[in-house]
Amino acid sequence: MLKVRVEGPYYGTYSLSAVNANLAIALAKHDFVEVSISATSAENWRRDAVAEKDLQKLGVIYKDMRDQNYKPDVVIRNSWPITHDYLAKDALKIRWFAWEETVVPIEIIKGFNESYDVVAAKSKFVQDALVNSGLTTISTVVPDACVLPVKYVDPLDNNYVNFLHVSSCFPRKAPDVLIKAYLKSFTAKDKVILTIKTFDNPHNEIRKLIEEFREETNSDAKINLIVQDLPDHDLVNLFNTCHYLVFPSRGEGYGLPVAEAHAVGRPTIIPKSSSLAELFIDNIDYAIEFTPAFADTHVSSAGSLWFEPDIDSLVTCFKQAYDDYFSGVYKKKIRMLKDRENTSTWDIAAEKLFNCIDNFKKFKPKKFPEKLCIISSFSQVCGLATYLECLLAHFPKNFKKPQDITILAPIIDGKEEGSIEDVYVDGIGKIKIIRVWHYWGDVFTPIKKYINNYLPDAVIIQHHTGFFSPNQLNLILDHLNKLEIKNITTLHSYFPEDIPDGQGDYIKLVKAQENKSSKILVHSLREYIKNFSATNFDLFPHGYASSNEYAELRPNGEDSNSNSYVVSSFGFLRRHKGVRELLEAWPFVLKREPNAKLILLCSEFPSDDSKLEVKECKDMIESLELGGSVYLDTSFHDLDVIEAILGYSDVVVFPYLKINEGASGAVRAAITAHSAIICSDNELFDEFGDAILKSDISPKVFADNIVSVIHDREKREMLRYEAKKLEKSLSWDNVALRYWSFFLEKKI
Repeated sequence: MLKVRVEGPYYGTYSLSAVNANLAIALAKHDFVEVSISATSAENWRRDAVAEKDLQKLGVIYKDMRDQNYKPDVVIRNSWPITHDYLAKDALKIRWFAWEETVVPIEIIKGFNESYDVVAAKSKFVQDALVNSGLTTISTVVPDACVLPVKYVDPLDNNYVNFLHVSSCFPRKAPDVLIKAYLKSFTAKDKVILTIKTFDNPHNEIRKLIEEFREETNSDAKINLIVQDLPDHDLVNLFNTCHYLVFPSRGEGYGLPVAEAHAVGRPTIIPKSSSLAELFIDNIDYAIEFTPAFADTHVSSAGSLWFEPDIDSLVTCFKQAYDDYFSGVYKKKIRMLKDRENTSTWDIAAEKLFNCIDNFKKFKPKKFPEKLCIISSFSQVCGLATYLECLLAHFPKNFKKPQDITILAPIIDGKEEGSIEDVYVDGIGKIKIIRVWHYWGDVFTPIKKYINNYLPDAVIIQHHTGFFSPNQLNLILDHLNKLEIKNITTLHSYFPEDIPDGQGDYIKLVKAQENKSSKILVHSLREYIKNFSATNFDLFPHGYASSNEYAELRPNGEDSNSNSYVVSSFGFLRRHKGVRELLEAWPFVLKREPNAKLILLCSEFPSDDSKLEVKECKDMIESLELGGSVYLDTSFHDLDVIEAILGYSDVVVFPYLKINEGASGAVRAAITAHSAIICSDNELFDEFGDAILKSDISPKVFADNIVSVIHDREKREMLRYEAKKLEKSLSWDNVALRYWSFFLEKKI
């Protein structure tokens, strides 16, 4: 007999408890299984005699997970906070898991990788979030099911429409969007009511929201607010007496209220985002438009997204649903739901878990690529080449290294076509560089020839607009897919205005590669938004080097007994870096801090525009008579030299002008140095959140913000604190784990 133990809460009204208890009961229906349940340390081992008595009647016994004498064959843990203690040594260890955002924190991922044989996600969205966050253990999908005893009930034939919302009203549930859209849609003259079932908690501001938005919209539309726990039969009655469920959540790991509304036979108004997209029923439900946005919760990881529902779109959905109720459309939808089989049952969930157990026994993991080809710049002065070197240098220690890595690189001055170089990269060993393509030439023909002869197991493309056209890239990807070679492309620039006419378009490129084996990544949210609905297309972070001995060399903003503050900037000296604007602001800084020093570690890039910018900046330093307080160094330094200066600085500034780039490597060096950072108010810097201060770069305003930060130690330390958080979550070790795990994707 198969012994299965479910571990986690199992008592009370907590949804996690209801889920665990229902799963255990469904498993126990099978004669070949002995099912037990146990609390975990996350619940302080709390037991409940009444719940255990009820479960025992249904075939589920209590077996404390700390009892080493009882040896289950399978353990399924589903608890919060997450714990890994007392996992049965010889059992198949399954972690059942839901997450509401696109990135799972690296601490959770590492715990899963080290402690479990399988992670059972509650939706494909959650499974993808796990894999994209660096999960290397096997994953599968085992969804929740309805926890309320719901079944189809004909709706009341009223002369008004009852919209229902059931949630905690946490900010993630978008109660602000719900209330504002509803009050914009209706008044007391309309035959409508919104019923909100919630409960008091520190994050619930529903009363305040209703009051604020009533005043803002001048609407007196009816709202029935229920803020209390209700027994199951009363909750079921809420579903039975409503006509629609409205649930504009910013992110869901499953979406139980939606599944329960469908089981009762009610259409829903939801966004087709996160796990809700998998519950959406075409021609029945109403889709709220949405936009990806950086998640804002206490558990969010850097770069994690949720999905912002559009208020005007929800207004449209409200009005359409209202009109449909008073026409024949609503009754047609109800008939369709009545005839539809309920797929959100615990019997189905139990069956999927049994399939997971069987499939685990048969699973044969794919080999990590042994022959790896990379198309990129390398071994030259280029930020993208540095990016690739970091990915290689931080190759995960527990991964089997490819036996052969070859980089197909551009032909540069002093190199002949086909020339071969061997270079050594820390963490990976020897790799081969072959110079085979010219910038913005016919790169497809020589690359195709090499691919056909070499037949790598996988191909990585690190692409920038300056390398070759989208059309050429599309030809390469099509050829790789034809040969069934797994491939990942990172687009380090994604802006159509940078592409000459007739040379292709990145947005069309991503669409053309949908449902193929190509994985395409971008670095910035503004790039991701252009194609976020496309399959195989993801937002992927740029990494941070680990903090070094130079971080925070001068954290107090003091230099002996003087007030000589140090401000610095770093990066290639080109017009868009805004160094001229910084020089214009500097005299205003000197008026308040005459001993302040400005250090510009701005290397000359090998281009005519950079040479011109060096001359312009030197001329400005002379004309503004700043020679005594400004030091401009245009030579190229190793990163440790840069980080030493940034770490010694009181403030590091990046006054960039608008530019079509996906990410800034220069700001990352300042993050690694734990600097207090001021950036221009530029979309390029959105990803850094609270780790930077954004500023207008008009001379007086920019100068005021520089002086404000060097004087305000609390503000400076807060910026440094946020920088440390970013550096920790997106260290190159963690980013490299996420990147290289794309080649595993162990799914069953």
